[in-house]
Amino acid sequence: MAENFDRLAAPMRELAPGSESKALSDKESAALPVQLDGLTLSRSRISTWETDAGHLDILVDMVPVDTLIWLSTVTEFPGAAVK
Repeated sequence: MAENFDRLAAPMRELAPGSESKALSDKESAALPVQLDGLTLSRSRISTWETDAGHLDILVDMVPVDTLIWLSTVTEFPGAAVK
């Protein structure tokens, strides 16, 4: 699995990534040092990166879709049912 994170990090570095922060301005956030490698990505369950191509969300170790479907419930609304 670590190899997958390394393969993901390599092209991300070309997009000049910075970690998104609501507490910092874009300029302050851009000035922070960023170590983007497979280890960094694998240790963050959810991270949002600001890149030259836009925002990129990385989700790690999420529940499989089949499990989410199995756990979901149907909610009835007037004229529609949502699962």
